[in-house]
Amino acid sequence: MSKKQHSKIAIDFEKFTLDNGLQVLLHHDDTIPLVSVNVWYHVGSHNEDPGKTGFAHLFEHMMFEGSKHHHKSHFEPLQKIGASSNGSTDLDRTNYWENLPNTHLKLGLWLEADRMGFLLDALDQKKLDNQISIVKNERRQSYENRPYGESSIILQSMVYPALHPYHTPVIGFEEDLNNSTLEDVKEFFRKFYSPSNASIAIAGDFDSIKTTDLLHDLFGHLPYSEPPPPSKKQLVSLNQDIYQKHYEDVPLPRTFLAWPAIHAFHKDEPAFEILSLLLGGGKTSRLYQSLIFDKQIAQDFNVFLDSNEIAGSLVIDITARPEHSLRKIISLVIEAIEKIAVKPPSEKEILQAQMKLQNYHIKSLENVGGFNGRADQLNFYNVIGKEPNLINTDIERYLNVSPKRISDIAKTLLTTTKARLDILPKITQQNPPPTTYPTKLPNPTKSVVFKPPVPSRITLQNGIEVLFIKRDKIPLVTMSVFIKNGSTLDPENYPGLTYLTSQLLQEGTSKYSSKEIASILEGMGTNIATKTNRESITLSSQAISHIWPKVFSLLSHIIMDPAFSEDDISRVKNEHIADLYRLQNEPRWISDRIYKKQLYGKSSPYGYDLSGNVKSIPLIQQNLINSHYHKLINPSTISIVIVGDTNETEIINEANKHISNWKKEITPLTNISSNQNCETNNSKIILIDKPNSPQSMLRIGHLTVPFTHPDARTLNVINYILGGNPSSRLFLNLREDKGYSYGYYSSIEWQHTQSPFISGGSVQSESTTESILEVISEFKKIQKTSKVKKDEFQIAKDGLLRNFSSNFENQSQIVSQLQHIINFNLDTTYVSTIIDFLNNLTLNSLHDISERLINPNKLQILVIGDKSKIYNNLKEIGLPIITLDAIEDF
Repeated sequence: MSKKQHSKIAIDFEKFTLDNGLQVLLHHDDTIPLVSVNVWYHVGSHNEDPGKTGFAHLFEHMMFEGSKHHHKSHFEPLQKIGASSNGSTDLDRTNYWENLPNTHLKLGLWLEADRMGFLLDALDQKKLDNQISIVKNERRQSYENRPYGESSIILQSMVYPALHPYHTPVIGFEEDLNNSTLEDVKEFFRKFYSPSNASIAIAGDFDSIKTTDLLHDLFGHLPYSEPPPPSKKQLVSLNQDIYQKHYEDVPLPRTFLAWPAIHAFHKDEPAFEILSLLLGGGKTSRLYQSLIFDKQIAQDFNVFLDSNEIAGSLVIDITARPEHSLRKIISLVIEAIEKIAVKPPSEKEILQAQMKLQNYHIKSLENVGGFNGRADQLNFYNVIGKEPNLINTDIERYLNVSPKRISDIAKTLLTTTKARLDILPKITQQNPPPTTYPTKLPNPTKSVVFKPPVPSRITLQNGIEVLFIKRDKIPLVTMSVFIKNGSTLDPENYPGLTYLTSQLLQEGTSKYSSKEIASILEGMGTNIATKTNRESITLSSQAISHIWPKVFSLLSHIIMDPAFSEDDISRVKNEHIADLYRLQNEPRWISDRIYKKQLYGKSSPYGYDLSGNVKSIPLIQQNLINSHYHKLINPSTISIVIVGDTNETEIINEANKHISNWKKEITPLTNISSNQNCETNNSKIILIDKPNSPQSMLRIGHLTVPFTHPDARTLNVINYILGGNPSSRLFLNLREDKGYSYGYYSSIEWQHTQSPFISGGSVQSESTTESILEVISEFKKIQKTSKVKKDEFQIAKDGLLRNFSSNFENQSQIVSQLQHIINFNLDTTYVSTIIDFLNNLTLNSLHDISERLINPNKLQILVIGDKSKIYNNLKEIGLPIITLDAIEDF
């Protein structure tokens, strides 16, 4: 890659180490009044002893349950100030982060210091038992109750032999967790969760000198302990190919191929990474062209390098299309690798892969906090890479890979033993501190009023409106075409027409074929994401700032001049139909599809299957798509949103070149949304049988007012208190108090018509009835029997206000805000009015609206679970039960 194409990254930071061994990284960015605290402990599942698996992941949960001086949920004080917090565990490390208003940095640091130094003082058997129960629920939800869910655990045990530290799953074995004692887990904490085995990164808007003093005051008193010895690299080689097959409740066969590979920061990591992109990194990749585009025998696939601290693997997973064999697919995979081994890839292919890697890395640096944000990456490079400045330079490793080295790696794969795992549908089965330490929550520092950016409004000569906000800290531009029409325009006999039409936009124009479009995009290291909603369609892309005009040019061309060729239509329809068959076993997809029908009725466009069904998609022909496109997409129905490192002059110049000459469509469109008020039925239970499911998926809610209703914004606050955050009533009840669910939330899907107000989550099968009763009770309480209290109300308001600036952390978030303005025809200053609204909202007003708009007697309750286990208990609720077939008309 030439120097011109390499956008320089410059993330400034400071590093120092406290006397107790705690490593500190500070990175300043005052774009918004937000600061992120990110802590890594150098402990993962590979540090666990046999018989004591899952401890690192268990502590990811335990660390949120309170410590000596804050004997409450870690989330509780953070929710009050609108902060967000999370954590994760992998093979090598455990991380925790808080994104806070910068006035509350001390709170975030104090909470982290208190659980680092004093967690065990608050850990008792009751907390341990509760979190073990929650981890079991997580395993059921994330692995056992998900199609192909346990494949990653099985494959991991195949690639890494029994004595290898990576052999056991991160979530652990249930038997080990059941047998663990309080002293076992305390000993694990003492060994690994010390300052000398931790790294803390702080990124965002803060005062470096004051923060350094805070770190010394809060963490400096924690005692030093000898850190665990560093883990040695343990690359794997298998004595022979390993093969397993498992029969599960899945619709299509899927195979997993895994080759033992290299660890993170190995000299060949860039070559392996680029090889994985050449094989499977987009529509121009070798396997996509072979398996999906040409032969059309695979439904989907993934290729990725899983390089970790001490070892790694290259994994390819492919799902077969109906009536096609895994054997043929695997032979084509090997053939693709052989071709690279025999003939090194072209410079063009390598350049495309390098652009993708560079683009991905730059995009990830938009956020200061959260997973994979700047603070998280500083810790990654510090803990695993041993050099935090790699955040600026690591990409250079990938820009110097030769075609020959990639070819050599491919040759190595052909002679390396591998693991193969096939997951097959059951129907094909043949055989079955010191006194000076602060002990109270810190007070915030003086706040600065955040003023959200107001977009410039540009009107092109053909009437297309452009909203623009400049954001130039990162060399990146995000652009989106917003189409003010969606799937509600589908004719009754053709649900899925809008979805199919929008998906075909990238499949060819009068100038470029589908392959050529994919090649151009991948050559620029980007893609165009198409999203079809009930009331809108968006096509969005991100590009490094020096190439965004080229991406915008292609995006404009795709929107204005789609070809809709017979071949492309046939291919995409076949892919989509196969995908619909695959989704029939996916509880989340089933729940969304069935639930909307129950809320709106089958005859309402809001109840149609947004993506269509296997009966409607084959009926959609080329002439129908062409006609629908012209009604759907034209200058009178689109707006453009641009955020990033550019300016108005450049935007106008590019728009004049590429889209301003697009003539307006004369035929007006009828907006049907205003006519879609539905009479909600009394409460009932809709049961869908999913035999042998270890969990039940719940959706409980009712229709509420449109977004344009004067009470809509107050209802947002009510939802926040009911189930909109990890300290909400529903979450605390079903997860923290009862232990029924790994997570249970509520949300409102705002629309121009009546909007769905839905709560949902997965619960233990044996607790299905109890969970439903608790949810019904919470709806009743917030409506009338236990109304929002004064302190609860103030906490919610403060949380929403203080969290407000975090909605503008990255370009994609800002684009979403601007799309909202376009969708509901709001003033460009609308976002600023939210602050005044929250400040002026009264508790009496909230009580009044809760009583009027929350309706516990109209709750539609969808249950997807094992009927044989739950039906008799469901009858005790006393509501009508309707049993539906999950795949009827899917």
